[in-house]
Amino acid sequence: MSRCMKLYTVKILIQYSLADSVRSSNINSTHQEQDEIQVNMDKQVDDPQLIRLDVCMYKNDKVSFEELAKYATEEYPPKGVPIMKKFGIVKWATWTVPDYDIVLSYWLRSIDDMYAMISSSEWDELEKEARPHANMEIGHFLLGHHKVHFDHTAEAQKNTA
Repeated sequence: MSRCMKLYTVKILIQYSLADSVRSSNINSTHQEQDEIQVNMDKQVDDPQLIRLDVCMYKNDKVSFEELAKYATEEYPPKGVPIMKKFGIVKWATWTVPDYDIVLSYWLRSIDDMYAMISSSEWDELEKEARPHANMEIGHFLLGHHKVHFDHTAEAQKNTA
């Protein structure tokens, strides 16, 4: 599958997933509530209701877990963070979870921000370097809404500023 086709497929998958999650989460809501939700999504304001995309990955069999961890926590972030900021990614984190070697979590205001980022030449160069570390044949994406109810780190930063 060509890179353009992959990007298009990811965008379509994300759009349908978002539409389905909005519909399924609002089965019992009124039309007015659904309209308000859609208006809030369309505004893309600094609302605590964000879109969260998790990329669940396995390491390449030729790479040790230690090598993957070093790459993901020391080498990749200094190169990736400026690109993510440029394209409006709100928050990014890496973490480990049973069954996957690493999970990359992106918080977005709009799917278009992610699509613009993964369509850029900067992202393409970064991913060329990253590909040998990951098993590109397995893994999956999780997509849904992320609403922060409590963020102690944000409060602590405000209080010390």
